[in-house]
This record gives sequence, C-alpha cells and structure tokens, in this order.
Amino acid sequence: MDESEFIKYLDELFKAHSFKKKGTQWSFSNDEIIKIIKLAKSRYGNYYYIDYGFIIKNWNLMVF
Repeated sequence: MDESEFIKYLDELFKAHSFKKKGTQWSFSNDEIIKIIKLAKSRYGNYYYIDYGFIIKNWNLMVF
C-alpha cells in the first residue's frame, strides 16, 4: 500500500465517523468535544504516525 492508498483508506474510515479532512488532518466537532487526528510521516523510513487529540468543551473545573 503506498501513501496515497493509505490516506484514501484513512479518509474513508474517518468520514464514516463524521470526520472532515483538511490536508493530512481530520477533525470532528459537536457540542461536547473536538477530536483531531493527524497523519505524520517519519523521517527515518516509510513509517507513519497517527496523532490523536481532543478538546473537551465546557469543562467546568471545581476548585476546592
């Protein structure tokens, strides 16, 4: 599988879960959370990293 096939596979997978693509990054947002998935190629070979992050909206922290 080459890079373009891999990105196409990920694009179809993430779109099925309502993610939107921008470059090599996919994001999903609703009233509660923002999810971000980013694809990065390794400098050391034909390897890829998938970075995943999220932001919780309206997170009320209690301070005692």
